[in-house]
Amino acid sequence: MAHILLSARLKNAYHFMFPLVLLVFLDRVEASLPSFLNPIKGTTLQGEIMCYGIPYGGIGFASHIITYYTIFALWLGCKPFMPWLPLEHHVWDGFMAFLTFAGGNTMAIFTVIRCRNRWQFVLIAVWKICLSSTLSLTAFTNAVFLSNKGSEDIEFLRRPLPSINWLFLYLLGLIVGMVGVFH
Repeated sequence: MAHILLSARLKNAYHFMFPLVLLVFLDRVEASLPSFLNPIKGTTLQGEIMCYGIPYGGIGFASHIITYYTIFALWLGCKPFMPWLPLEHHVWDGFMAFLTFAGGNTMAIFTVIRCRNRWQFVLIAVWKICLSSTLSLTAFTNAVFLSNKGSEDIEFLRRPLPSINWLFLYLLGLIVGMVGVFH
């Protein structure tokens, strides 16, 4: 039993380490990259920010607030747009969680590849990968939990759903991202 759990954990660790392995590999084949993945290296921070494809500034701040609100609503088992109603559409929620995971992480991985010349931007993009993954995995965990349990069986707004356990992933990303922001 322990062997199965260990191999599953190693498999999950591999999926999270893939972007870093990709960075090392792409550093060796930099000349063969398409131009949108290989921007001209800036000499200043302002010149280097051109590689950053994730919203930042006011739009990035608003995006964070909306994402935090959505995660909090999902932890409580209510719909983000109608917080007085419980989550109901488990298959649809699971499908949307998958699309969110694929789309958000793809954009952040492209940013990691494009900004590999400035390590602060790479760390901030890893933070965004963790935030996007926390949102997606929270939604997917809720979809699985509620499909097994049923939305009418949960104590609505009494206690968080088990998806709150994904908070650890975000906290790890937050620590990494803050190193990039404050250095």
